[in-house]
Amino acid sequence: MEHRSAQAKQELILQEFLEKHHFDPPAAILPQLRIVTQKERDTLLKKGDPIHAVYIILEGQYTVSEAWSNGAIFIFTELGPGDFICEMECYQGAQAVQYNLICKSDSLLLAVPVEGFLAWQAVDPKLCQMLIQSLIRKLGSSARTASQMPIAPGIVKFARFLIGYCRENGIDSRQEVTVRMTREDLSYNLGLSVRTINRLVQSLRERNALTVRSGKIHITADQLPLLRSILPDSDPSR
Repeated sequence: MEHRSAQAKQELILQEFLEKHHFDPPAAILPQLRIVTQKERDTLLKKGDPIHAVYIILEGQYTVSEAWSNGAIFIFTELGPGDFICEMECYQGAQAVQYNLICKSDSLLLAVPVEGFLAWQAVDPKLCQMLIQSLIRKLGSSARTASQMPIAPGIVKFARFLIGYCRENGIDSRQEVTVRMTREDLSYNLGLSVRTINRLVQSLRERNALTVRSGKIHITADQLPLLRSILPDSDPSR
């Protein structure tokens, strides 16, 4: 009974979405459309995942992080309602995702199998119009993000984050700050993999820029200048 109720709710969400935007998908693909529900911090896709569907965000926000081959440089893009996910890969015939896509808030998405999406966009101008608008937003978001968050090595981004964390937690009035965040939390906030976070922690530990006790990162007032020295001279966080 509960399963049927959830299914009926998803069918209603789908129907309302299609009617709201006057979409007219081919009858053959209607049974293939499905609603996906995600919670904040859920990972929708990670680098290397196979591409089976194109997603349309109905509700919620997502962060896209793209890592360069050395794992040290990242570019962030924000996505919201009306934006498409994996549509470019679909057109390119790509087989795997080249970025990580993390849910920033509770979200609803419409998942459309790749072949179904290609068939739908070929006959529905309303869908193409939404797709074009999404691409325009993505270009704008990428440009804004690039100007606000310059490309930087991972260790610079991590040091900048730790300096900000220490300031927010009163390093000026106390001898030591404990970073009360798991490696997964740091990964989510910085867009770096957990493996990269662990590598950066070890690097900063070797420089005596932080201490690790019982798995927690500790930073003293004396270590803060060492963190600042990692940043470029022009960085406002120094």
